Amino acid sequence: MKTSSFPLQRFGRYLIGSIAILMFACSSSHTNQTSLNNVPFAFAVDKATSLKKGIVMLSGEVGTTSSLFLEADLSNDESYANKFYKENILVRIDGNAKGFEWLSQILDNKKTPIVLYFDKHLKLGGITEGPQTNTAILAAIDSVNAGHQFIRLTDNLLPGNNNVATQLSYVQQLLNIQKTWEARGVIDKWEQDTNYESSLLQSISKHSYFYNNYLMAKMFAARRDTVNMVRYANTALSFIDAHSVDLFAALRMEMKLLARPERNIDNAPYLAVGSTSVDLGTVKSGSYTKTSIIFNNTGAEALNISTITTGCSCTIAGFSKAPIPPGKTAKVDITYHATTPGTFSRAVIVYSNAINAKLEIMIKGVAI
Repeated sequence: MKTSSFPLQRFGRYLIGSIAILMFACSSSHTNQTSLNNVPFAFAVDKATSLKKGIVMLSGEVGTTSSLFLEADLSNDESYANKFYKENILVRIDGNAKGFEWLSQILDNKKTPIVLYFDKHLKLGGITEGPQTNTAILAAIDSVNAGHQFIRLTDNLLPGNNNVATQLSYVQQLLNIQKTWEARGVIDKWEQDTNYESSLLQSISKHSYFYNNYLMAKMFAARRDTVNMVRYANTALSFIDAHSVDLFAALRMEMKLLARPERNIDNAPYLAVGSTSVDLGTVKSGSYTKTSIIFNNTGAEALNISTITTGCSCTIAGFSKAPIPPGKTAKVDITYHATTPGTFSRAVIVYSNAINAKLEIMIKGVAI
């Protein structure tokens, strides 16, 4: 079910609230109000458990204003914040932030915002899509705490399965797998972990797609089981629809290496950049600002940039498709058109045949 969009006047509240919200690492300035930004799922679970609270998890996207309305309202409406934080912590995961794509990958969905509601026992009880009113969010929290289950999404999480309990169980299972993966750390421990393998097999039996096959291949790689590693890596790579190719771009290159174990990973091309953030500083509203990004191929094989996408038509990237030899550099020219005054942050995403096949650069600044 789709929800209606927010009125434009709420952007003022968003701009005020989001400046402080984006700086959060672990907690808000108010006592007993915990807001976590881009943390591992295992950390979020431990924090909620220690506070004996539920979790409201927001699958957001850097630079997407609609994903920040929830935080902006919590920052500006004390009464709403008190009700929200009384029994919950807020966890925001930016799906296009490097290293934190896991929630979008588990949901097999890049749409934002998507909100997941967990009760005090950290059981997933509901999922909604699109901006929600404050009243709707509090009602959803009450519903989950009362033991009710719901899914309000445009598309089913499990193709062909409309059962709410089954879909929620499937997502919960993948989240538990994610938590286990994060908590392990030491590769050698995977050798005896049959529960992890069993959970993944159940997930694949319900809905086989890139990510759960990817995790299975990674597990067998840790166990040094080459036969099964190659099998699941090839299964993961068999999903070649546009959605899978885009959402899992960086992971696909990793799977290509596992599918060809004879290839030396140390020789593969690697796209190195001095910084993944470019600050244009203060620019004049309506002006065009040019900058360049220098890439270096630190691998031992030629690197090819296939395409570069930008967050909007206001950002243009120019580059050459000529191969970048090992040890050599290439330049990407960026032109930003400051169409409106205010703070801006735009993503420039570089796709290549490198190990880090999807590299994101953020262009930011202030237009006056």
